[in-house]
Amino acid sequence: MQQLAVLRLADVVANSQLGRDAEKELQARLDDARARVAAAERNATLAEAEARRVAADPRQAAAKTREAARLRREVAHLQQESEIALSSLRQDLLNQALAQIQPLVSEVAREVAASIVLLAPNPGLAHYAPEVDITDRVLQRLGGPAADADPKDEAKKKTSARGSTAR
Repeated sequence: MQQLAVLRLADVVANSQLGRDAEKELQARLDDARARVAAAERNATLAEAEARRVAADPRQAAAKTREAARLRREVAHLQQESEIALSSLRQDLLNQALAQIQPLVSEVAREVAASIVLLAPNPGLAHYAPEVDITDRVLQRLGGPAADADPKDEAKKKTSARGSTAR
């Protein structure tokens, strides 16, 4: 008979240094993108104000209005470009994390004689016993908080977490 194990991958990523480092990098890139968009937004707003200021001269006003419209399109393009870049970075960081986590999952699965590891939460996973959850063991290998946690506290957390998701 094949032995199953369960891994709460989101918990491993969120509670490991690996995940925290990825989150910091993502946040730094997000802050940078927001700053670039804000600067472009300010430029567009200034161009619109300039168009209103020169409204008495139709030729100048039209040129400034065109410039403001171009800057607004630039803002929209920059926002879209930033969202795509951040999404791509998020996926790259997740793939890097998975590449580091996968060998540890395999190692722990061998130790507990599990031939199949399921990810939780999973729509096909209505319930699992705490004994098959290898999340804390993987976190320990990554140097996460489970390495210092009291096993009794961890069992209580798992039991209450499953109770809320298994229904």
